Amino acid sequence: MAQKTILVIDDDQIIVETLKEGLESLDYKVIAAYDGLQGVLQAHQGKPDLIILDFQMPAGGGSSVYERLRSATDTCHTPIVFLTGSTVQQVKEKIRSSPNTFFLKKPASLENIHAIIAKILGVQPSPIPGRSTQPPKPASGPAQPMITPSQPPSALKAPPPPGLSQAGTPAVGGRLAAGVHESEVLAVPADAEASGLIRHEVLLHWLENGRVGLMNSIGVSYPVLPKGLSAPVYEVRCEYHAPCRVGDTVRIRTWLAWLGAASFCFQHEVLAKPAPERIVARAFSRHAVVDSAWRPARLPKDVLAVLRKNIIEQ
Repeated sequence: MAQKTILVIDDDQIIVETLKEGLESLDYKVIAAYDGLQGVLQAHQGKPDLIILDFQMPAGGGSSVYERLRSATDTCHTPIVFLTGSTVQQVKEKIRSSPNTFFLKKPASLENIHAIIAKILGVQPSPIPGRSTQPPKPASGPAQPMITPSQPPSALKAPPPPGLSQAGTPAVGGRLAAGVHESEVLAVPADAEASGLIRHEVLLHWLENGRVGLMNSIGVSYPVLPKGLSAPVYEVRCEYHAPCRVGDTVRIRTWLAWLGAASFCFQHEVLAKPAPERIVARAFSRHAVVDSAWRPARLPKDVLAVLRKNIIEQ
């Protein structure tokens, strides 16, 4: 059977890279697009057999991309799987649902995504080592259920890491401690609700950018780790202390706070100005270390050594 082509449209780098690596290991051809415009162009040029589309892209991107794809003759019948943290009904209220439209609940494992693709395209799913291949039913139409993710990797049943720190950004002599990464972004209208307040998912995207910046600064690729491993988010905690608005200059401080056998943790502090500068949020994220088949894995020794040198415990 000819190789099937999957187009993934999502502004979240960790989701795109994890899906691409996982699906390619299962013999799918994967095309990646990181915004709506690029996604529409790739859909017309690449002629995918199925499209995975993030519903919650900034500025309502998911619903507008869907409308453009359904309005074009060459993509009007292409199966589209929405990745969404919302309910089916909430998504349907914002789109004109049509046949060949499906919904997959975030976060979703590679196993469930692979099973739903195989079900829609009518192909026999290839086995994922150590995992069940019985496919769930896709949620299509008004009465179908949502798809739920499988259980987390067993290695994450280890003793939990420390919780969200209230100590603030580590500092020495009035300066940020070595190992703290700081990035800056300007909050723009596309990031905000109609009220002018910055949306929750935008803040999470800034936190991810902070993690990428920190890891790159110490010479470790992320979210795709060396040797075919990846580090998807397993747990996130966030406390909000003040609103963030359009026009604010936002500083995101990120540091490594904990390291385990098959996971590691980041701490974040988000500040915004104009003056007086205020703490917007403090956040904590835990990441599983997994291989392309979503199995728990250990970090390579050289990567582990680098991370250990940069851990900041409070």
